[in-house]
Amino acid sequence: MNAIPKQNQIDSSEVFLSNSPRTFADLKSDIKAGLTSGTKRRDLLSALNRFEAIAKMPLEKLPGKTRKVFANSHPASLGISQKTFANIRAQITRLVREHGDQMPHLTRRFALSPEWKDLFGLIDERLWRNGLNRLACYCSAMEITPAEVSSGTLIGLSTALEAEEVVKDPRNILKHTIVTWNRCRRRYPDWPDVVLATPNRRERVTLPMSTFPESFQGDVAAWKQRMLHPDPLDLTAPDKSLSPKTIESRVYLFRRFATALVKSGTLPPDEITSLTVLVEPKAFKSGLSEMLSRTSNKKTARIYNDANSLRYLARHYCRVDETVFQELTQICKKLDPHRPRHRRKLSPDLIRVRGELVELKH
Repeated sequence: MNAIPKQNQIDSSEVFLSNSPRTFADLKSDIKAGLTSGTKRRDLLSALNRFEAIAKMPLEKLPGKTRKVFANSHPASLGISQKTFANIRAQITRLVREHGDQMPHLTRRFALSPEWKDLFGLIDERLWRNGLNRLACYCSAMEITPAEVSSGTLIGLSTALEAEEVVKDPRNILKHTIVTWNRCRRRYPDWPDVVLATPNRRERVTLPMSTFPESFQGDVAAWKQRMLHPDPLDLTAPDKSLSPKTIESRVYLFRRFATALVKSGTLPPDEITSLTVLVEPKAFKSGLSEMLSRTSNKKTARIYNDANSLRYLARHYCRVDETVFQELTQICKKLDPHRPRHRRKLSPDLIRVRGELVELKH
């Protein structure tokens, strides 16, 4: 991958931002001066106060951008619920969108370089031009020609999109930009012969096993031995062994979940001393909450399956008591992405027989 210089990455974060010195303190003053009233005024002022506490700095030092503040925070470490955290974020985002700096459209703020104007002249699809607008504006500002576009360019563009508060889904815009570029390359013979792909700039989110105490590592090793070679004379042992591939996947899950507890501020690494620590109800919920934060609280099959794998661990290896197991079971049920929200209420005159509704005859 062709990485861009560090200085260019720093500059990238400022490309699409306004140069206005307005801060959240200015927005708070506007609200107090009558920008809004009633319940909305109260809710916005409360959200600003909570936002100041989350950011851990005065509103006077917070410009009108929020994504980084919320991305670096987690409700568990702040002592608030996921719902409260989401409500604060929604209020602040709406405040910025509705009452922050109103900047003109991107194409009015940036003059495309001659090379990008010539390239856009090849495109006969208006939607494709729109799909490449941000890339063209970014590259013009950074003095990158179409022929010089690379994975490193996409990293810089991604940084700029993350900093641009009006963009709701930076990742989706980057993905759409890549798809549109590659379509143009296939259609237009004079298009630069550069194939774009999603740049790999994911930070290392899973801590190595050596980060955790030897007692935790030993417990994982004991679990592996038990699952790989179950003792036929042990009545509590599994009936059959797990495949090496499944065992490897589960061990990685244990590391990921332990890492989630560390990153959420729930536990330091040295307190994760055994697999049982992972399935204690408080830790179980905190770790899953951290996983959900990476999907914007959207329930996914992977998170649901991970939760159930840990639930089975709690039952068959950690031997938690029935009360704890039932609590874990209820949490897992709520994570099922296919679980219906409402069940149809049956009429007193209807019964269900083999999956079909049958009317009772009086």
